[in-house]
Amino acid sequence: LIHIRNGRFDIGWKLYERGLENNVREPLRGYYTEREKIWDGRDFNSGLLVYGEQGLGDQLIFGTVLPDLLKDHQNVILKVDARLKNLFEDSYSNIKVFSENDEIPKGLYKSYISLGSLCKFYRNHTNDFLNSKFKSYDLKRDLPLHISKQISSLENLKIGISWKTFASKNQIKRSLSTSQVSKILSSNNNSFINLQYGNVYKDIKEINSLSQNHLLTIDNLDLTNDLNNVINVIKNCDLIITIDNTLAHLAASLGKITWILLPFSSDFRWMESITPSLWYDNAVLIRQKNDGVWDNVL
Repeated sequence: LIHIRNGRFDIGWKLYERGLENNVREPLRGYYTEREKIWDGRDFNSGLLVYGEQGLGDQLIFGTVLPDLLKDHQNVILKVDARLKNLFEDSYSNIKVFSENDEIPKGLYKSYISLGSLCKFYRNHTNDFLNSKFKSYDLKRDLPLHISKQISSLENLKIGISWKTFASKNQIKRSLSTSQVSKILSSNNNSFINLQYGNVYKDIKEINSLSQNHLLTIDNLDLTNDLNNVINVIKNCDLIITIDNTLAHLAASLGKITWILLPFSSDFRWMESITPSLWYDNAVLIRQKNDGVWDNVL
């Protein structure tokens, strides 16, 4: 990870494969019981099964490599989290997409690989990331009327915001407090939409008690599981402000302008000391200058 975050990709991605040997990386169900051979990057005509891995964020960020894979290999099958199935189907119409619990018909593929492992073939130089695009996602579904009415009533810029991660890794360091979120809301007169998944009712109550500019929580929208409508809301926002969590990857992969607030020692995916993201050209990385201090970021 140290090699990757410092741009030594040719070394880093090869060593990254060790994570599949010691269960640090977690491909979706079926990877470790495969009977077919692991793909070696060479051209062949049979089907290739690509297993999504880890959480939603990894499946999205590594999903930006798929256009490069499709230039070399046409018969691609993809297994992802069920919540992302529609997104990948609409983005990559020439890929057969299955959710993690689907049984894939026998004979459909002759080799397999984990999604993150594609990087060792396609992301070995900084210039390779110029191709790092999640294919344009043109959502064809309309927002439910009750959601549309709430969003259309908002004034000025519509800003989606998320401030917390429930991941076990650096949860406290990556998350903002309710008082810090209230400072963002209080600094301007734009409209803020809650895009924070999970049980955060208490957080929202505290944020709104600390700020006169209240955070809108859309009624009857499941921010954890209903990603189709979450995606619709994101596309109706002018800007997304978020810490390093699933929303950062979801919004950035959709091409939305996304400000990602990062701790001093951030995840390797965001590299070292850069403001633009290599993975998403519409994302801006705003980093702490000192460990644990968010003042400059806010």
